[in-house]
Amino acid sequence: MSVAGGIFYLILLLLTHLALISLMVLGVVKLTEADKRRFHRKQAIQQTSAESACRQPKPSEILLEAYISKGMTLWGLFVAATLTYFGFKALLLDPVVALVLGWWTALFGVILFLILLKQFTTTEPVLTLTTTHVEYAKWPFRRIPWRDITHCHSRTIVGKGVIATYLCLELVDQNKYLQQMGWLSRKISRLNWLVGCSAIHVALTPLDVDPAEVVKRIQQQIRPRSTA
Repeated sequence: MSVAGGIFYLILLLLTHLALISLMVLGVVKLTEADKRRFHRKQAIQQTSAESACRQPKPSEILLEAYISKGMTLWGLFVAATLTYFGFKALLLDPVVALVLGWWTALFGVILFLILLKQFTTTEPVLTLTTTHVEYAKWPFRRIPWRDITHCHSRTIVGKGVIATYLCLELVDQNKYLQQMGWLSRKISRLNWLVGCSAIHVALTPLDVDPAEVVKRIQQQIRPRSTA
């Protein structure tokens, strides 16, 4: 390899290293901001619940709570650790392989591992059904009252085995909730019809719960209102 070629590869590796560090810092900042938003939402929900409790003589009753599946999360951690390992191994190979494959595989593996590790340590329910609403921790609006839901069904995407299962909700006014999402999340959610799912949905795959039981409980709550 010529001196000019060596300098070129060295500059590329340095720039890739800086990009890796920048992306990791950005990821930490985003996770910190997400934690702050969740904290403020939790405070608002608690305050709203307290105010509702003062106004209503009878609080809502919890019908079902679904938590993250620890077994599935452990499997995901293993996959993320494997990706990270092979990514760093690739860094020891040819500079072109390190640049094209190594850095980005290692970066993806580290970010995925951190996300799954945080998910594994979560002790709060992700999905909650009560006598008044359905609550999902990943929705920016957190909860939807039963009066706004007209229909629900589960949708399983199958490849070589089950890939993902979603709880799809049909709403009286879907746009009211979509407007509370971020721009990118809103656009991606609108494309869910391509796989036969509604824009407002719940990812049931990572949860330790029976999809049929969730659908049954929701239908029991919305049928009396739809037939009234």
